[in-house]
Amino acid sequence: MAAGKGILEDRDGLLVLHLKGTSYERGFQHGSLLAEQIFESFSKEMTKYSLIYGEGNAEAGMKLLSDSTQLMKQYVPPELRREIQGIADGAASQGKDITFEDILLVNCVSNVLLFPHGLADPAATTMNEPFSDNCSAFAAWGRATADGKLIYGKNTDFGVMTLPDFPVVMINELQTGYASICPSFPGAVAVASGMNEAGIAVGSNFSGSKNATMRGTPAFFLVRAILDKAASIDDALTILSTFPRQRGMNFIVADGKAKDAVIVEVTGTELAVRRGQKDTIYATNHFNCYPGWQGYSGYNMVPGQATAYKLNDISTIERWQESIKQADPSSFVRYQRLKDLLEENHGKIDVAEAIGIMSDRFDVVADQLLGWDNYGYAICQLGAQITIAPSVTYYRSDQVGTITDQHITWSSEIGDPEELLIWIAIGNRPAQRGKYILFDLKKEILGGHNVNHRVTQPLM
Repeated sequence: MAAGKGILEDRDGLLVLHLKGTSYERGFQHGSLLAEQIFESFSKEMTKYSLIYGEGNAEAGMKLLSDSTQLMKQYVPPELRREIQGIADGAASQGKDITFEDILLVNCVSNVLLFPHGLADPAATTMNEPFSDNCSAFAAWGRATADGKLIYGKNTDFGVMTLPDFPVVMINELQTGYASICPSFPGAVAVASGMNEAGIAVGSNFSGSKNATMRGTPAFFLVRAILDKAASIDDALTILSTFPRQRGMNFIVADGKAKDAVIVEVTGTELAVRRGQKDTIYATNHFNCYPGWQGYSGYNMVPGQATAYKLNDISTIERWQESIKQADPSSFVRYQRLKDLLEENHGKIDVAEAIGIMSDRFDVVADQLLGWDNYGYAICQLGAQITIAPSVTYYRSDQVGTITDQHITWSSEIGDPEELLIWIAIGNRPAQRGKYILFDLKKEILGGHNVNHRVTQPLM
């Protein structure tokens, strides 16, 4: 049914999904080509999430997840709803029991889980949130880099069960809008980060605040909107300002053409923009828009976060910093480590140095370099694997197995958005344990598929 061509390639064990056409056509290609992977990851991951959200009662948890997702449904852009429908229809065409609501849930579940009270008060405009995931991001340009070009890095961290087994890089060519490339997973329309053909790179880090509501556009859909529509930092700011937002986030937006980047801190009701210093900028999982801190002057984003993070004292910069250190040591030490590494490498940051920064395994608290199998506070994250259920029947399946969760750096990317080059690591525990694979978006969107790569399933 697709008017364009969807191609699934195997590049060094990494699935590369190239989609082209209308929203529905790209979705149908996606669902058809990854039907097996979509169903398996959906079945197992939703079992995990339902047990977590239902506090051990999978049926109750699944109802809460589904009902919560319905609150978000109307805030998903229409073109992305059409893409979701295409994925469901494409998977169904391959005999898989997957519906629109299933794929919507896949794309909304990470946001649902950040509202611990579920639907206790679905009309609420403020909710306290748990601590956030351990993502990290930076950009450097001008005097900070070896050649003056902008280089950015983004680590996406969260709890996973099966996703490292199905690493996907998605290349999306739209009929109207900008082509983009991003690390992804089977069934994903909403994404955490990526780069588009206009030279814009964007990434998202969860950052809790009391000012949150389920009645808004989930954060990863905002990232996707920026990839599809933004050709400048101002375009991205317009999108983040006009879409109804849900919750606390740090967005990094980098423009390779302008050689500039910003951190946009948002909640459901607030927005502030932080500019770089010494041609660098960086973010982890707490707000830094505090007047007087690192040259910032503007709206103070910290009070709303203080409630959610239970910060003891934010009356001065020193007391606020100490409170963050005590309340969320992981975010605090990763922020400090990014600062130190960017300062140490100032003037010589290139792709190799950026990979080293995003792969850094030094634990500042323990004052030691972590091995690949050690746990601790580091930019490159590896947490212990935990067992949620030793034996359970997977959701909508007759398979029985163990349900686990492990907090890791699930994907890592380094980008040169001016040249449309991106290096992606994904598919290991953590992602950086494997290699970074280079993609040239210019060649990808010009049809420059490497004919030596094995094309597993063409779909016309």
